[in-house]
Amino acid sequence: MRLLNTLKKNRRYRNITQQELADSTSTTRQSIHSIENNKSVPSVSLAILIADYLKLNVEDLFYFDKKKSDQEIFRIF
Repeated sequence: MRLLNTLKKNRRYRNITQQELADSTSTTRQSIHSIENNKSVPSVSLAILIADYLKLNVEDLFYFDKKKSDQEIFRIF
């Protein structure tokens, strides 16, 4: 399972730039970009800081993709 997110959608809805979010959570704009594009997974503490800044629950931002990949299905058999 992969961890996915709705960060970009929620950030844009609130008219917050990646840089503003990065500054408010003591991270870099590049980290926010990587998280939004599912290239990296935030630490638990960063996920909480992001959710708090956006006034959302962590569960509203991050969720698992429940679809099994071909490799995961192959391992079952």
